[in-house]
Amino acid sequence: MSRRFATASVVIAASAAMAGAACNPNYDVTPPKFTVPATPTIVRDTSATISWETDERANSLVEYGADTSYGTTAIDNLYVTSHAITIANLQPQTTYHLRAESYDVFGNGPVRSGDITITTTAPQPPPLIVVNEVMYNPVNQSTGEFIELYNAGTADVDMTGFTFSDGDSTDTIEPFGTGASASAILPAGGYALILDKDYVDGTYTIPAGTTMLTTLDSTLGNGLATDDTISLYAPGLSDPISTYGTPLDTTDGIPITSATTGKSVERRDPTQADAPGNWCISVDVSGSTPGRANSSC
Repeated sequence: MSRRFATASVVIAASAAMAGAACNPNYDVTPPKFTVPATPTIVRDTSATISWETDERANSLVEYGADTSYGTTAIDNLYVTSHAITIANLQPQTTYHLRAESYDVFGNGPVRSGDITITTTAPQPPPLIVVNEVMYNPVNQSTGEFIELYNAGTADVDMTGFTFSDGDSTDTIEPFGTGASASAILPAGGYALILDKDYVDGTYTIPAGTTMLTTLDSTLGNGLATDDTISLYAPGLSDPISTYGTPLDTTDGIPITSATTGKSVERRDPTQADAPGNWCISVDVSGSTPGRANSSC
């Protein structure tokens, strides 16, 4: 959304807030405040993630550009207290100026950070993160879906700001939960699970050390369907780094639509391509292998 339209919507909301305040003395007319200052938490070659916290639910907006006139805006109108905006399509080894802002749901604000500068890194090769297992038809239809990722590379990867698409919608990945234990770091040779935000602990037996991830939305994609493909994107890259279901070939038999309830679809060899012969229905006694090596299906 452009700065112009973002500002116009906030002005309308602010006018509504003032009108509400005239009728209700308890109506919120106080702008949000930063409780944790805006900080660049991740800086990559073509993207960066800016994080901050506010004392009330507010939207997230980052202005950025080559100088303090900024010129480009990234906005997320989810009203939250923990904010993270990933800006993409940056140039490697380039300095950018940023400013974070938040308005509350009544249009009060903005609370603004000072000017922040970042310098992107040298060009990096795409990380070797693989879509390794998909549970699209769980026993618990409301919160049991998951996507398992495997890090086939030799370096740990911070998955914050990565996205995936099921063909219906695109979701941004973030750590599952809050606090010091919440982490999006996927170790080399390790597994990560993307779970519904409302996942119920104990639904699956998940090994210790598995990286637990979720999305800003309450469901994965638009709810995973049996004919959904999965495409995983690294920040700043327009081509997927891994897929399930060879999205460009609709005649090869995958996605596999014959999996019964409670059984996942697994990649036979995470080092091999997304091809029909490299996918099968789990034969594990539990029906799936979240956070561990796949069954020998």
